[in-house]
Amino acid sequence: MSRSDGLLAALRELRRHLDRDLFPLAAGDAPAGRAAQRELAGQLDDYLIPRLTALDAPLLAVVGGSTGAGKSTLVNSVVGADVTEPGVLRPTTLAPTLVTSPADEVWFTAQHVLPGLPRVTGARGQPGTLRVVTASS
Repeated sequence: MSRSDGLLAALRELRRHLDRDLFPLAAGDAPAGRAAQRELAGQLDDYLIPRLTALDAPLLAVVGGSTGAGKSTLVNSVVGADVTEPGVLRPTTLAPTLVTSPADEVWFTAQHVLPGLPRVTGARGQPGTLRVVTASS
């Protein structure tokens, strides 16, 4: 068993314990304890356990913000190419755009990220799709 296998097993065991009501009495700061329990379960379910399950997965960073904040301009500047469509009309980006290196394209065109959205490559994304763009930088 590798170190990551042992860690994954420990986190899964911890997650099983979080399914129980650890704060059954309405005493003291039980509501805050329940909120912390839900938050920990969410972190385990959404981030830690999936990452340890797929250690070979490429790193994913998300650029988010309100419309017109400059997200597309920032991404284009970091990548050094026009991979997103900045504009003056809001909302300019109709579909989420995922920029990846050619080496990781296969991972991101599969259904690992936002599995409910069909993938679109090379064209402008339509609402309800995930636009996958490759960039060597």
